[in-house]
Amino acid sequence: MLDLRTITFIHPLANLLAILYLYFIYKNGRKYFKAITPFFNGYLLILLGTTLIFLREVIPFVISTTIGNGIIFIGMIFVAKSLSMIYNQKIKPNKLYVLVFIYSLFNIYFTISYDNFTVRVILFSSMFIITTLYAIRVLLKDFTEEKFNDYLMILISLSIFVITYIVRIIFALIYDPGVGFFESSNTEVVLSAISMFNGILLVISFGIMLHNILIRKLDKYHKETEEKYFFEKERAEKDQLSGLNNRSKLEELLDYTAKESLKIKKPFSILFLDIDDFKVINDTFGHAEGDRVLKEVSEVLANSIRETDIIGRWGGDEFLIILRQCDFENAHRIKEVISSNVKEKLLVLGKGAMVSIGISEYNKGITLEDLIKKADENLYIEKNKKKMR
Repeated sequence: MLDLRTITFIHPLANLLAILYLYFIYKNGRKYFKAITPFFNGYLLILLGTTLIFLREVIPFVISTTIGNGIIFIGMIFVAKSLSMIYNQKIKPNKLYVLVFIYSLFNIYFTISYDNFTVRVILFSSMFIITTLYAIRVLLKDFTEEKFNDYLMILISLSIFVITYIVRIIFALIYDPGVGFFESSNTEVVLSAISMFNGILLVISFGIMLHNILIRKLDKYHKETEEKYFFEKERAEKDQLSGLNNRSKLEELLDYTAKESLKIKKPFSILFLDIDDFKVINDTFGHAEGDRVLKEVSEVLANSIRETDIIGRWGGDEFLIILRQCDFENAHRIKEVISSNVKEKLLVLGKGAMVSIGISEYNKGITLEDLIKKADENLYIEKNKKKMR
């Protein structure tokens, strides 16, 4: 069965393993989390403190216990500081340092002047509870469910510390814990063992918390990057005035539609159109009004085609519509609908202008350049017909 002497020997070794684990986290994560440094330093202090306590029969008692215990408490304050840094909180633990100093004075008194092991157990346990509750307070400050999920394991570990040392105080008050440290009761041995293993759990929990935070930050970064990518992609593909596809995107979609047409062996058509006398609108009503007309016409065009069709602004007042799986005859019917809708809209806007539309059908053997050129030629044929009326 374990005795307190064995636990006191194992405790620094357990903390040394915790330090090695923390060093791995420190080495790989300090550039992401500055808070790792105070946690690592805190556990170095705890290792030093438990080592001094183990050497209580070799070095002076005041150094081994009073200073050793004080160093452990300062280490716990460093842990609290680390937790505050993770969540960008500012803490002022000066009062805790003062308490550690006062504890040290009382510990010396109840060791040298009035030797009472029970009082020393209560003092140590009370001080440990205070520093641990301080760390818990830091965690629960500015509580959010997201943060709670991050630090749940640390909160459980710190709570175990509090419960363990409360039980230790109760047993010290009810039962005699023993005449000296190594002659402590079995209850004291069990509680010390729980505290030792829980210290390891605290370090593991810290690693889990950092992992959870890092994963959450990476998810947020990926989401923001993805949103930024789609935003920039849309900016690169959309015409800023009309909100329609821009010329570059239209050329890409035109190429895709041509390949699709050859694969399924069905023709497609394009409509190439512009607003008649758009320069007159700009000159008469101003460019702001011209931009408004372009936006309104863009909306009418988008609402006049099928869901499978593609529309974009080619440049200036010119638009291109790709009518997928649509021959010349069906394209002509869609053209008439568009002409009527746009004419009606322009009349509502108080502009007597109309649109001219050229049609071109894609079939195997012609290039996309020829397809657009043919539609452009048909557009100007229609314009000339209007002028001759």
